Amino acid sequence: MIHGSLTLPSRIVMAPMMRARAAQPGNVPTGLMAEYWAQRASAGIIITEETQISLQGQGYSFTPGIHSAEQVAGGRKEMDTVHAAGGRIMQQLWHVCRMSHASFHADRLPVAPSAIAPEASVWVVDPACATFASAMHLSAQAARILRIPDCGTAGAT
Repeated sequence: MIHGSLTLPSRIVMAPMMRARAAQPGNVPTGLMAEYWAQRASAGIIITEETQISLQGQGYSFTPGIHSAEQVAGGRKEMDTVHAAGGRIMQQLWHVCRMSHASFHADRLPVAPSAIAPEASVWVVDPACATFASAMHLSAQAARILRIPDCGTAGAT
């Protein structure tokens, strides 16, 4: 909730988007994140990506927090960088409750207002074994249908 008056230069509000670029270990906002937001400082106001209010509030890998001194310092750098670029920025605070994973909580259960498991998945990266699945081959015909410009024969089978 915003208290008081805030004059915006435009009606453009940059909605929160998960960027998942926080430094590990510790989920600390980085200089890259500050640069990302500063590049968008011309918006009327920026609402940052979700920011965990506590360790129990983490729901996804590499999301920033605001519950340690290092995280607060990283978040302050984001805010100061946007303000220096003439922008306005607000931090979206969150606690995901049951939409979390035990691996974020030393294999304890997440905390939530009810003891009901969600019928969903959360994004969890184990840096020790992070791998990618093979990409699907996109044929030249499919690329034309999707109106993707011809990039030569790279990847053709």
